Amino acid sequence: HDFRPAYARCGGVLRSSLRTALRGAGGGNAVPFLALTATATPRVVEGIKDALCMESDVAVHRSPFDRPELTLSVRYKAGSRSTAADSSLAAASAAHDAAPLVREALDGEPGGAALLYCATRAGCEAAARALTAAGVPCAYYHAGMRPADRERAQTSWSQNGGAMASTVAFGMGIDKTVRLV
Repeated sequence: HDFRPAYARCGGVLRSSLRTALRGAGGGNAVPFLALTATATPRVVEGIKDALCMESDVAVHRSPFDRPELTLSVRYKAGSRSTAADSSLAAASAAHDAAPLVREALDGEPGGAALLYCATRAGCEAAARALTAAGVPCAYYHAGMRPADRERAQTSWSQNGGAMASTVAFGMGIDKTVRLV
């Protein structure tokens, strides 16, 4: 199969670079690892297990694709020749339009949280201002902030919930129920 060639390459890396760490006292894998995909067929899953040198009895968890509790809405960003001002305006407009959804997701949910991902740093700040102006307090987070300000925004959001407008700089390792992304 030709599904995700990177998975096939991972097996070689595991065998060569991590050979000692991967061998446990009994010759099995000492370091656990996880392979995730939402689209592999059963045949491809077997190929991935082989490529990653996984034991034949490794656990494979599947869940149905139909998730009625999830909805998806896409907002297209401004064209590739747009200016930062265009991007900020688009982010602010999208945030303003999303305010009722954010409010609904947070209402009645103590510590409830919502994330709005923006393409640019300026867009994060514009989206946070627009949501706040629409009556939904919103912080922002991006790599251009001072570390202390980022830490303060993340800690407040993690402990108190609310809305956060962010670039992809925020999101990994969040251990919090998020009602809206």
